Amino acid sequence: EKDYPQGSGIFELRRKSPRGWHLENASGGTCALDSTINHSGKSAVRILPASENTILSTDEIAFGNELKQIDATVWCNGARAVAAYVRWTGRRGVLKIDSLRGIPGQTDSWRKFQIIGAKPPVSAEWLKLVCVTEKGNQPAWWDGAAIVGNLQQERQLRVLVNQLGYEINAPKWFTVQSNFKAASAKFELLTEGGEVAHTAELSFDGRIKGAFGHDWGYYYWRGEFSTIEKFGKYRIRVTLDGCPDISWAFDIGKNLFWERTSRPAYRFFYYQRCGTAIPGFHKACHLDDAANETHSKQFNLAGGWHDAGDYNKYHNAPYVLGLATAYGCQKQLFDQQDEDRNSFSDFFDEILWGADFSRRMIRSDGSVPGPLTSGWGFFGAPEQETDNIPGTGDERILKDRESGGNSSVHTAAMAKIARYHPENKKYIDAAKRGMAWARKNNVRNPYQLSAAIDLYLATGEETYARLAQQLCTEIGMNDLRLAAEFDLAFNRNHRDEIRQRLIDKAEQMLSWAENPFGVYTYGPKNNPNFFGTPASEHKFELGSNSHLLQAAAEMALAYQYKPDARYLKFIYDQFNWIFGVNPYDISMMEGIGSANPPTYHHRYILAGVPRGAVPGSVVNGILWRAIGDDRPRFDLSGVDIPHYASNECWLPHNTNYLLALVHLQTIHQKRF
Repeated sequence: EKDYPQGSGIFELRRKSPRGWHLENASGGTCALDSTINHSGKSAVRILPASENTILSTDEIAFGNELKQIDATVWCNGARAVAAYVRWTGRRGVLKIDSLRGIPGQTDSWRKFQIIGAKPPVSAEWLKLVCVTEKGNQPAWWDGAAIVGNLQQERQLRVLVNQLGYEINAPKWFTVQSNFKAASAKFELLTEGGEVAHTAELSFDGRIKGAFGHDWGYYYWRGEFSTIEKFGKYRIRVTLDGCPDISWAFDIGKNLFWERTSRPAYRFFYYQRCGTAIPGFHKACHLDDAANETHSKQFNLAGGWHDAGDYNKYHNAPYVLGLATAYGCQKQLFDQQDEDRNSFSDFFDEILWGADFSRRMIRSDGSVPGPLTSGWGFFGAPEQETDNIPGTGDERILKDRESGGNSSVHTAAMAKIARYHPENKKYIDAAKRGMAWARKNNVRNPYQLSAAIDLYLATGEETYARLAQQLCTEIGMNDLRLAAEFDLAFNRNHRDEIRQRLIDKAEQMLSWAENPFGVYTYGPKNNPNFFGTPASEHKFELGSNSHLLQAAAEMALAYQYKPDARYLKFIYDQFNWIFGVNPYDISMMEGIGSANPPTYHHRYILAGVPRGAVPGSVVNGILWRAIGDDRPRFDLSGVDIPHYASNECWLPHNTNYLLALVHLQTIHQKRF
C-alpha cells in the first residue's frame, strides 16, 4: 500500500480488481471482485453495466508457433451476460474471432460458454478471452475462466554454464534444461580444439514447481566436472536421447572470479557518479543538489552516486559502509589495483567519492535529512534534469525533513572510512556527531556496534571500547559478522557460539537450496518459493540477485568456521546463477560472459549510452511472473526501457556482489 499515493484510493481499487483482466471500454460499466456470488474459487467478477455493452477481457496472452489449438471455457450468471469469444491478434491487428458456444440445458443460475479446438490463424501472436455484458441496469457475474492449449514442440534443450568460468580446486556444476524427458543423458567436456577431455552421465533432477504449484515447463539435469583441473577454454556438449546442444565457451582457471570481476564490480560505481562529468555517459549533472521542500534553503549536496537506473541519490551511506567493509576484508589485494598511482586503491578512491557525499548528509546535530530524490518521472540525460545552478528553484529536494533522521548507517560508514583513511579527522568528527545523536536518542542497533568498534580502532579512545563491549553484550549475536569482528578487535572469544549459529543457519540454507540450480529459495524443498513471490497481495517487484549474493556471503562466513564441501558448492551455485546457470542462459553482470541482457532499464540510454548498459553492473535479476505464480520472469524484449524489476541495475547488488566476492576470496586464500 505504501507504494501508492496516500488518499488516492488506487491501492484499494487495485486490490478489488481482478488480476489479469481489464475493461476495454471506459464508459461501459464497472467491474470488481465479488466473493458472495461465485461459481468456483474465492471470487467472481461482478459487472455493473451502463449505457453501453461492457467488454471484459484478459490481458494479452502471448504464444509461439508450438500452439496448435485451444479449448476455452467461462461461466456466467445473470441475464445480461450475453456472449464470450476468443480474439486472436498479430502485428497487423485483429486476425480472427472465435465465439464460445452457450451450452444449453443448464438448470442452475450459472451458464457455461465453451469452444473446443479453436486454432490460431497464421501470423497470430496473442490471444484474449473476451466476455460481453449487455447494457442495462442489472449486474452480471463471470467466473471459472480457463484456456487450455495443445502444444506441439520440437525437442529442445539448453546447456546452462557459468559463462565467466570455473575455478580450479573448486566445485564445477552446470544445469541442463529441456522440454522433453530423456532416457539417455550424458555430457562431454570439449577442449578449445574440440577434443573430449571428460565424459560422464547427467543426473536427472526432475521438474520445478514453485510455492504455488506452477510448473516451470522443463525437465532438468545436473552435471559435474569438479575433478578437471587443467587450465584452458572449454565447452560442454550434452546429448539427450540423441538430441545435442553445446554450451557457451568458458574457462577453467585460477582466481578467475577475483581477476575478472573485482574491478568491474566497483568500477560500476564510477559510471553512476553524480555531480561530475563521466566521459561517454553524461555531462556534469545535479550541481545544484539540494533544497528543502519549499526551496527556501539550499544545501551543498552535489556528488555521490545515482542510486540505480534513475538519478535519485536517497542516502548513499549503506553502500559506502558495504563497500568499505568489502575493502577491509581484502585490503591488501585491492591496494594492488592503483592505476592512477595516487597511493590509494582505485576501489578506495571510489568509496571516498560516495563517502564525501554521505559525510555532508550528516547535520551538525548528528542527524540526517530525508532522502534526496526527484522521483522516477524524469527520462533524459541527467544533466538536463535541472539547470545545475543553486537557488533557481528547480533543485532536487530533501524529502520530508531537513534534519532529525536516523543517522546510524551514516555513522557506521564514516567510522569505517576513518579506520582505513590516513587523514581521517573529518570522518571521525562526522562519526562522533552521529554516535552522540544516537546515544541522546537511545538508538542502539548493529550499526552502532560497527561504529563503536571502528571508532575505537581509529582513535584508540576507551569510550568507544566500553560502548562496543556494552553493545556486543546486548545485540552482538544479531550480526555474526560483527560479533566476529568484535572478537578480533578486542581479543575476545565468542567463537563457539558464532560457529554454532552459523552452522545452524547454513544447514537451513542448504535445505532451502535443494533444486536443479542449487539456489537459495524462500522456502523448504516441499514448498519452495524461488523469488519471494506473494500469495495474494501486491508487493514491490524485484529480482532475486541480492538475495542470492547475501546468502553466498553468509555461507562463506560459515565455511570459514566449518570448511564443509557442501557449503562451498552452495556458494558457487549462487555465483553460477548470476553468471548464466539460470533459466534464461544470461550473465547478469554487464560485460562478463557471452550473453548479457539485450537492454537495461537505465535512463542513460536516453543520454546515448547503447543498450543503457553500465559496465560491471549487476541487475535486479530474475523474479516471479505474477502474484501467486512462482515461475521465472526476465525482460528479454530488447525495448529501450525494459521492466525495472528484472533489468535495472542498483547499487545494493554490486555492493552485495563485492561482499560475497571478498568472502569467497578469503576462502581461497585459506585453502590454497
